[in-house]
Amino acid sequence: MDALQTELQKRGLLDHQGLFVISASPIDIGRIDQALHDSMPMLVFGEGKQYAFRYEPNSLLGRDALIMGSRRMDNIALRLAPYFASIEALPPFTFGRSGMKEVEIQIFFGHDLRKPLPFPYDGSDAN
Repeated sequence: MDALQTELQKRGLLDHQGLFVISASPIDIGRIDQALHDSMPMLVFGEGKQYAFRYEPNSLLGRDALIMGSRRMDNIALRLAPYFASIEALPPFTFGRSGMKEVEIQIFFGHDLRKPLPFPYDGSDAN
Protein backbone atom coordinates (compact mmCIF):
# COMPACT_ATOMS: atom_id res chain seq x y z
CA MET A 1 0.00 0.00 0.00
CA ASP A 2 1.28 3.45 -0.86
CA ALA A 3 2.61 5.71 1.92
CA LEU A 4 0.10 8.46 1.11
CA GLN A 5 -2.88 6.11 1.18
CA THR A 6 -1.63 4.59 4.45
CA GLU A 7 -1.26 8.03 6.04
CA LEU A 8 -4.71 9.19 4.91
CA GLN A 9 -6.28 5.97 6.23
CA LYS A 10 -4.45 6.34 9.54
CA ARG A 11 -5.91 9.83 9.90
CA GLY A 12 -9.40 8.54 9.07
CA LEU A 13 -9.65 10.86 6.08
CA LEU A 14 -10.61 8.16 3.59
CA ASP A 15 -13.66 7.21 5.68
CA HIS A 16 -15.66 10.22 4.45
CA GLN A 17 -18.30 9.12 1.95
CA GLY A 18 -18.30 11.08 -1.30
CA LEU A 19 -14.83 12.51 -0.79
CA PHE A 20 -12.92 13.90 -3.76
CA VAL A 21 -9.43 15.35 -4.23
CA ILE A 22 -8.29 18.75 -5.51
CA SER A 23 -4.73 19.77 -6.30
CA ALA A 24 -3.27 22.84 -7.95
CA SER A 25 -0.73 20.77 -9.87
CA PRO A 26 -1.44 18.36 -12.74
CA ILE A 27 1.72 16.48 -11.80
CA ASP A 28 0.67 16.09 -8.17
CA ILE A 29 -2.89 15.05 -9.02
CA GLY A 30 -1.58 12.28 -11.26
CA ARG A 31 0.62 10.96 -8.47
CA ILE A 32 -2.17 11.25 -5.90
CA ASP A 33 -4.59 9.49 -8.26
CA GLN A 34 -2.10 6.66 -8.74
CA ALA A 35 -1.40 6.40 -4.99
CA LEU A 36 -5.13 6.18 -4.22
CA HIS A 37 -5.73 3.70 -7.06
CA ASP A 38 -8.28 5.82 -8.93
CA SER A 39 -10.64 5.40 -5.96
CA MET A 40 -12.27 8.85 -6.00
CA PRO A 41 -12.79 11.87 -8.25
CA MET A 42 -9.70 14.01 -8.84
CA LEU A 43 -9.70 17.63 -10.01
CA VAL A 44 -6.96 20.13 -10.79
CA PHE A 45 -7.83 23.67 -9.73
CA GLY A 46 -6.82 26.12 -12.39
CA GLU A 47 -5.33 24.29 -15.33
CA GLY A 48 -5.89 20.54 -15.25
CA LYS A 49 -7.38 20.03 -18.64
CA GLN A 50 -6.55 16.32 -18.63
CA TYR A 51 -8.96 15.87 -15.68
CA ALA A 52 -11.59 18.34 -16.90
CA PHE A 53 -13.96 15.80 -18.46
CA ARG A 54 -13.71 12.96 -15.95
CA TYR A 55 -16.49 14.22 -13.65
CA GLU A 56 -19.58 16.36 -14.04
CA PRO A 57 -18.82 19.41 -11.85
CA ASN A 58 -22.32 19.63 -10.37
CA SER A 59 -22.08 16.02 -9.16
CA LEU A 60 -19.54 17.12 -6.54
CA LEU A 61 -21.74 19.78 -4.94
CA GLY A 62 -22.30 19.18 -1.23
CA ARG A 63 -19.29 16.88 -0.99
CA ASP A 64 -16.07 17.28 1.00
CA ALA A 65 -12.60 17.43 -0.57
CA LEU A 66 -9.04 16.69 0.35
CA ILE A 67 -6.96 19.51 -1.08
CA MET A 68 -3.41 18.23 -1.46
CA GLY A 69 -0.14 18.81 -3.19
CA SER A 70 3.59 19.11 -2.86
CA ARG A 71 4.02 22.20 -5.01
CA ARG A 72 2.08 25.20 -6.23
CA MET A 73 -0.09 25.20 -3.13
CA ASP A 74 0.46 28.90 -2.39
CA ASN A 75 -2.80 30.45 -1.22
CA ILE A 76 -4.82 27.42 -2.35
CA ALA A 77 -7.10 27.60 0.69
CA LEU A 78 -7.72 31.28 0.06
CA ARG A 79 -8.36 30.69 -3.65
CA LEU A 80 -10.78 27.83 -2.93
CA ALA A 81 -12.55 29.50 0.02
CA PRO A 82 -15.39 30.94 -2.12
CA TYR A 83 -16.32 27.42 -3.23
CA PHE A 84 -16.55 25.67 0.17
CA ALA A 85 -18.49 26.25 3.38
CA SER A 86 -15.12 26.08 5.16
CA ILE A 87 -11.56 24.87 4.66
CA GLU A 88 -9.28 23.67 7.43
CA ALA A 89 -5.53 23.15 7.30
CA LEU A 90 -4.39 19.69 8.37
CA PRO A 91 -0.88 18.71 9.43
CA PRO A 92 1.37 18.09 6.42
CA PHE A 93 2.63 14.64 5.59
CA THR A 94 6.28 14.02 4.74
CA PHE A 95 7.58 10.83 3.18
CA GLY A 96 10.38 9.47 1.05
CA ARG A 97 12.48 6.47 0.17
CA SER A 98 13.94 4.40 3.01
CA GLY A 99 12.17 6.53 5.62
CA MET A 100 13.85 9.75 4.49
CA LYS A 101 11.75 12.92 4.55
CA GLU A 102 11.98 13.93 0.89
CA VAL A 103 8.52 15.15 -0.11
CA GLU A 104 6.11 17.20 1.97
CA ILE A 105 2.42 17.02 1.09
CA GLN A 106 0.29 19.93 2.24
CA ILE A 107 -3.25 18.88 3.13
CA PHE A 108 -6.44 20.87 3.62
CA PHE A 109 -9.98 19.61 4.16
CA GLY A 110 -12.69 21.43 2.25
CA HIS A 111 -16.14 21.07 3.81
CA ASP A 112 -19.27 21.12 1.65
CA LEU A 113 -18.55 22.27 -1.91
CA ARG A 114 -21.11 25.07 -2.40
CA LYS A 115 -20.58 25.88 -6.09
CA PRO A 116 -18.85 24.10 -8.97
CA LEU A 117 -15.17 24.75 -9.48
CA PRO A 118 -14.36 26.72 -12.64
CA PHE A 119 -14.24 24.64 -15.80
CA PRO A 120 -10.81 25.02 -17.47
CA TYR A 121 -12.35 25.60 -20.90
CA ASP A 122 -14.84 28.35 -20.07
CA GLY A 123 -12.34 31.20 -19.92
CA SER A 124 -12.48 31.63 -16.13
CA ASP A 125 -9.20 32.16 -14.42
CA ALA A 126 -8.86 30.14 -11.18
CA ASN A 127 -5.30 31.34 -10.66
